[in-house]
Amino acid sequence: MSGEWINWSKDTLRPNGIELENEYNKLGQHLTKKVKIELGPNYKVRFSPSSSARMYAGLEF
Repeated sequence: MSGEWINWSKDTLRPNGIELENEYNKLGQHLTKKVKIELGPNYKVRFSPSSSARMYAGLEF
């Protein structure tokens, strides 16, 4: 799923690219919460959301 919002052969953002990236980031946040619960407080887990679609669209992130 990672990077599916970009048409790599044309190096452009797909028409629904920002929405696809948003869904990817929501899933990443959800999985990060689950991992934090499983590992407990002794481990630090951090999710870094993707912002490449906004970069391709020329938007601030």
